[in-house]
Formats: sequence, structure tokens, C-alpha cells
Amino acid sequence: MRRHPIVLFVVGLVACGDGASSSNGVPIDDTVGADVAAADGTDSGVADAVDTSGPDSASDIGGDTTAEDLYMAHCESFFAVRIVELQVAADATFATDCDVPLTADIGRLRPGGKPLCTAGETANDCRTRHYRTPPDMDDLDQTCWKGAGPSGCMHASSVPRCADGSDTCVEDEAVCQDGTRPVVFAEAATAGPTNDWLFHLGGEGGPCAGATCWFNYRFGEAEFATAMSTLHPDSPGNAALGGKGIFNGDTSLPYSKLNRVRFDRCTDAASDAMELEAPVSNGVPAELAATYPDLPIATAIGHAPVWYRGLATWRATFHHMTTLEGRDRDGDGTPEMPSLADARLIIISASSDASMWVTLAADRLAAELRSIAGQDVEVRMMVDGMFPPMLDNEARYHANVPANFDMVSTSYAESGLCLLPDNGDGVANESCSAASYSAGGDLRSSYETRAVQLDASCEAMHGAGAPECYDRNHTLVHHLDMPVLILADQEDNTVSDGPGTYADDKSYFWKDPSPYRQRVVDQAWDLVDFWSTEAREEGAGTPGDLVLILPKTRREGENWFKATHVRFHDDVDMANEMTLCESDGTKVATASFNQMIGAWIADTLPQTFAIEDARRVLPNGRVWVTGGACRKPE
Repeated sequence: MRRHPIVLFVVGLVACGDGASSSNGVPIDDTVGADVAAADGTDSGVADAVDTSGPDSASDIGGDTTAEDLYMAHCESFFAVRIVELQVAADATFATDCDVPLTADIGRLRPGGKPLCTAGETANDCRTRHYRTPPDMDDLDQTCWKGAGPSGCMHASSVPRCADGSDTCVEDEAVCQDGTRPVVFAEAATAGPTNDWLFHLGGEGGPCAGATCWFNYRFGEAEFATAMSTLHPDSPGNAALGGKGIFNGDTSLPYSKLNRVRFDRCTDAASDAMELEAPVSNGVPAELAATYPDLPIATAIGHAPVWYRGLATWRATFHHMTTLEGRDRDGDGTPEMPSLADARLIIISASSDASMWVTLAADRLAAELRSIAGQDVEVRMMVDGMFPPMLDNEARYHANVPANFDMVSTSYAESGLCLLPDNGDGVANESCSAASYSAGGDLRSSYETRAVQLDASCEAMHGAGAPECYDRNHTLVHHLDMPVLILADQEDNTVSDGPGTYADDKSYFWKDPSPYRQRVVDQAWDLVDFWSTEAREEGAGTPGDLVLILPKTRREGENWFKATHVRFHDDVDMANEMTLCESDGTKVATASFNQMIGAWIADTLPQTFAIEDARRVLPNGRVWVTGGACRKPE
């Protein structure tokens, strides 16, 4: 089974990478740091764990160490801690202090290229230098970029320091979790000039808070570690990214008609905090030794800051795309991209766990976009690989379910009913509730540490900090004020690989795909039936504003891993199809996911839901099936 990053709260929502990371653990030639992962006991993957300790909140940046702070003195970022670790790996006599000048060059910006940190500067100074003056993109690995760049190659640029797109703010506002500068990849529409835009955040591993952040950064798989940084000491960034999936600029695809911007993920989209004393250590706690036998055991613990500045990073990126620096992708002084201030349509998009952040921040992001492009700009959202079972839907399966129940009309706050199906593990762990979203709950505590900004209209209706507003799914169903398209597998093999966020006992797991899928399909039909009615808490949704594309990739009898997770990053997955069939098996139409999204963008989508479900036929007797040919639906 694939190993996930350590995450503070619900392992069931940990998401695998979507292939978007600009850095994938490529060795850094012969400089100090190239082989340290093997030398110091680093493992490339850490399995799920739940940390229940609260984060340290007092600052010791630049202060004296204490008995607990035996590891890495005076470190002002995770980046600096890791640089000193690499220096110590090369010279065991080097002081574990981020204010001590390095005695050797550490790392390379690219194989054979300039040093990442130079001898004579401190690890803290190296981090500050790269943040204040990010590396020239010509000094990074060029990947697909050759001069002007081929069509479909998205060139990188550093995001401004400040949320308003400037570099004049007193305190740094747009910051990666490890203290590096955020980066975005972008390409102008290849089908010709347009004022339609796409902004996307990939899903590489889920959020962290407290002790879990260092574990993910230091001991996690490369895609999870680099999802906290754009210049990770073990794997520096790239100057460009080849466009695949919804970023493919081929003119046969609908995305060629969009100016495409993709975050080099290093933070989320909704947070606004800085944890001054996140724990760092030289290994895993002793009590986890049996779980991670190939990792070193911690003998010293220290602290360093971690930034949670997702919302400011998105805001800074939006403003970046109104400036010459942001729009001139090849650096020749002439902007290839139009100004975002002239936008007609803007799609905000997210894969996997990133959809949690983008959903919670969606209305705030839309407000920022309208402040830039005017009140008439249309803002939409796309979600990839995240349509999990919802707490509001669980009353349907309870012995005391109300008559004529639907989850839109009757939320969990009204029913109070939730009991997961017995999975046969012999453990009484089926209880479920809103505890995770309530004061003291694991998910909520993590969000509070990150100062995640909740949907304003949800809080206006339910009260500040209401459990419903920490529930991303409730927010999506009842409180978003924009058109939404969701593409997700009914049996998602990653999201289903663990308990739901609302499981009270995190040891719970789904016995097989059927109860998971049943919930996904049932809640989907509720949305089809009740989205456009007054059952929604903020009133009837506009017909057509919710699009559900829910294939069932795994066929009965196949292994669960056949069920797909994310698709937006992959050309082959996005070319896969669903087919609408008559009751006698005659094909009505076949459409790829690319074609469905293209029709949605163009406002020509003939039907707003494609759900394979043998239990329910459409009013005209037709059914949807996954694939390009008619067959009996499952």
C-alpha cells in the first residue's frame, strides 16, 4: 500500500500527489547534500499517523536554547534547519546552529549549477537571500523551457512578497511553509489571445500543523516534502513545467483557450498564520520506532517557524498577473499574457486535498478577483478527486432516519444522526459526529493553528467558528456562490483509504468499496434533486451551476486500487470517456472528461450530471456508463 505523509488530523483525507510537484527528488550532483538522504537515515516515505500534541506557541527565534531545544539553535525556517543538517552530514564537527557560517557550499540550484547556499553565509542568511531575491529562472533546471519555450511549456516566476502584488509590505505575506518564496508556472492561451483564465493548486499530501510539518518536510516522500517549498534543499525547483491534462496547450483541447496558471505548491489557499515554534528533530519519536523501523529515533528536539500563508499567496498571484513581470513569461520585455484586470472568466481549480482549501476560501478568492477585474467577471470552481462521503448524508443510513430524508434539506446539525457501518474488525469504532469540526476536534485544531479563513456567509448564518463552517462539504453544498464542476471517482482509492473526517475513532476503515460508493452516489442524487431548491441554506442554487461527473472506473471483481483518484494532471485520464445509453443499450453520446469540461466552460454542456448508477435511470430511461461503449451500468 502506498505510504502517505504524517498528518495531524484525519488520515482519510490525506491525498496522494497529483504529479504537479516541480521537484521530484532528483539527485543534486556531487555537492554536499547529494547523498545525505542515505547517509543520515532518511526514508522516502512515512506512513499515516495522528499527532495529538498541541503546537508550541511561544517564539524562540534567535533566542537561547533550553533543555528541550537541543537540536538546531537559532533557526528561522525549516529550510535553514535542513541546510545545517546537510552541512553536519558533511562535517560532523559543525555546530548545529543556523547562525554559524557554513564551511562548504550546500546543494545546487540544478545539477552542475550554482550553489544553493554558499560557504561563509549562514543557513538563515541563505534562506533570507533566496526569499528577498529569488534565483533567476535561468539558474534552475530548465526542463521543457528552451529560450522562448515550446507551446505547452509553462514558465515559472516568483510571486510578489505582498498580498497586494507589491514588494513593499513590512512583513512578508506570501511565503511557503519552509520560508521560501512561492512560485507559479504560467502560459498564455495557445489558441490565441483571450481573457479567460485558469488558476490551479495541485494536491500533494494534505495539510500539517505542529509536529507533523517537520515530519512531512524532513522524512516524507519527495512529493509531500516539496509541497512545502519551492526550493527544498533536497530537491530544488524547476524553471518550467510541461503542460499535461488541463494544462495541456494543444489547440485541440479546450484548455488552449485559457491563460493557465499553476501553483508550484508550497502552501494551501486559505490559511493566514505563522507558527513560531513548530518542533523539529533528528528523527521520529521513540514510541513510533516500531511503526517506522527504517527511520532514525529522535534524540534531540528543537523548534523553527513554519508559515501558513496560503490565502496571501493566492492574492499575490492574482495581482502578479496584472503586472509586466507576471505577464512577461519569457523575460523579453513584452507580455505574452493579457492583464488579469481585463478577465472575462476565471476558473479556480484544485485537486485532491487542495480542494478543501480552495472550497473554504472560494468566495474570498472570488471577491479578490472582482476587486481586480470588476464585478462583472465570472468566477467558477473545478474540483478534481474530492467528493467524499458527507456527514450531512449519514442520517440516511441510521435506524432513526427521518421520513423522506435528503441531506440538503436536513443537515447533521438538525438530525444529529451518524453511525458508520460495521466493518467486521471486531472493534467498536463506528461512532461518528461533528466532533472533528467542533471546538477541540482534531481537524478544527489543525485549521485553527493555520488560521484557516472560513466562508464568511457560512459564519454569518451559523455563527463564528460554527462546526458547519469547518466542514468543507457542508460549505460546498450550502454556501458557495459560484458555479462548481466536480470530477471524482465514485470509489476513489485514495480518499477511501482511511476514515472519513467525521469518524470519531480514526482506526475505522471502509470494509470494501460498496458502503463508500453508496454514500457518494446517494449524496450526488440528492444534489441533483435539491440543489436548485430552497432546501439549500442560502437559497436555491442556479440550475446548471453544479456539475457532477462521477465515473466508476473500477469494474466489479477488480481490485479497489483500480478506482482512480485525481485526473486533472494526466492526458490519458482526461481523455477517458463516459457514455450515455438508451435502455436497450443503444449509444446516445460519448464524451471525454476534456469534452465535458470544455462544454462547461463554453456554456454548452447539455446535461449537468454524469453518474453511473444501475439503481437509478434518468426520466427518459437512459443511463450513464463509464467508458466509450454502452454496457450494463454498475
